[in-house]
Amino acid sequence: MRLNMKILLTALAVILSASWLQADNPKRELRSVWYTTVGSMDWPKTVGMGDSIQALQKQEMRDYLDKMKALNITSVCFQVRSESDAMYKSSYCPWSSYLTGERGLDPGWDPLTFCVEECHKRGMECWAWMNPYRWSRNSYKWDTEHDREMQRDGWLLSHDGKYVTLNPALDKCRKRIVDVCKEVVENYAVDGVLFDDYFYPNYIAQDSTAADYALYNVTSNGMSIGDWRRAHVNLMVKEVYEMIQALRPDVRFGISPAGVAGKAETSGARYADLKPCDVKAPDWQYATIFSDPVAWLDQKTIDFLSPQIYWATWHETAPYEPICEYWSRAAAYFGRHFYSSHTMGSANRRPAKGERPRSRKPDPSVFGEYVTQVELNRKYTKNNAPGSIFFGSRGLYARNAGEPAPGDTLKKHCYNTLALNPVITWKSAPNLGEVSNAVKKKGVLSWDKVEHGNSIVKYTIYAVPNKVSYADAMSADGDGLDAKYLLAISYDNKYQLPKNKRKNHWYAICVYDGYSNEFTPVKVGYRGK
Repeated sequence: MRLNMKILLTALAVILSASWLQADNPKRELRSVWYTTVGSMDWPKTVGMGDSIQALQKQEMRDYLDKMKALNITSVCFQVRSESDAMYKSSYCPWSSYLTGERGLDPGWDPLTFCVEECHKRGMECWAWMNPYRWSRNSYKWDTEHDREMQRDGWLLSHDGKYVTLNPALDKCRKRIVDVCKEVVENYAVDGVLFDDYFYPNYIAQDSTAADYALYNVTSNGMSIGDWRRAHVNLMVKEVYEMIQALRPDVRFGISPAGVAGKAETSGARYADLKPCDVKAPDWQYATIFSDPVAWLDQKTIDFLSPQIYWATWHETAPYEPICEYWSRAAAYFGRHFYSSHTMGSANRRPAKGERPRSRKPDPSVFGEYVTQVELNRKYTKNNAPGSIFFGSRGLYARNAGEPAPGDTLKKHCYNTLALNPVITWKSAPNLGEVSNAVKKKGVLSWDKVEHGNSIVKYTIYAVPNKVSYADAMSADGDGLDAKYLLAISYDNKYQLPKNKRKNHWYAICVYDGYSNEFTPVKVGYRGK
């Protein structure tokens, strides 16, 4: 009896210590990836021109998106502007060299159009990821007519001749960035726009040796050079946001700054009711690249922040948990969303004293770190808006057959059901109502298309066992039907049911908009009351 009790207690301890493995996954959660094109990091693996190469590039993208779909990813952040170039047909930017091998060379097709279409076929959102300011890295000088024009007109800013950006203080540079974003929002069915963490060149001087100091002297109006630089960045963010609200307000707009901000010695002290971020790591972005993400929250010029918290929970100066907690609290304080950015390198196990670091091969013993970080996002969210965007996203899945992959661990423990993105609650959204003429015929659900101007309109499809009533199928938190019955998200007004769902189920179809509102379900084949 004593032995049996010991076994029972041991089993209970294991269950309690691994309770996150059994936790229900939320219906609302952003699950996204950075789909990187700079340096052809994630795509395309094959660079060049011609029909055969184009076919390979398209197949590479389909294969990648299939893998993301299999992980129940909700959106893909496709990098369409990395160095003042374009992965789409642009009036303002040259074609990217990372596509064809030569900057400005027309590839004969439009990757952004293709990516949007392929994401939507899989029920995933496509967000246009842009670097607003960066022009060149590593001392490289681009030489298309676009680039020569910017050099002649004095648009470029550097402090060491190596890393070059557009000058944020120039009105024409700011207008160009707004125009670039407008072109994408107007011409492509993107679901979101996302900027990353590059602003002013790193460690640009704040004295008379700075390349923008003469302009600062005549336009500063008594501001410090740091505040003057941040004000120009803030103005660009504001004008992009206002443009999107005027054209397509259901397009989500956000920025992914460096992970640490809101320190007491920088922007954190400005807000008496918001406790500053309390970690040892400095808020270098505030003073060296003049990025102030707390100001964007305060000024209501973004819908979300996705800070790059690229450190593990055991990191000595920037541990994941307190930084995650700060951003969750700050986003809710200002009435916006926080979706964490993770790196696929953050879970590398810390070597023991005297131990050599392990290789970069997949190490299943540390995959649980990713699960822990996702669970911390869920734990600390104040507004039902947890979220993750994974960088180095090819690291999510196995490169070789039989090789362990972090994505498998995430799928098993965190992403084993589909999810809807968190609802944008601070905007006035039109009521898109219900679908009409919904029927099931020969294993296919179909309904009349819902349209509302240029609004994003999708549909959620649920399959519920016949033995489960409509009332019992509703989620306990009152957010519509339970996510465990969520079968698909569709941009089309028809859906082919999988074979195992064609019988012994009833179905529900909801309109699902760009703000992530889900409207009244319309039931098909329901025999209950």
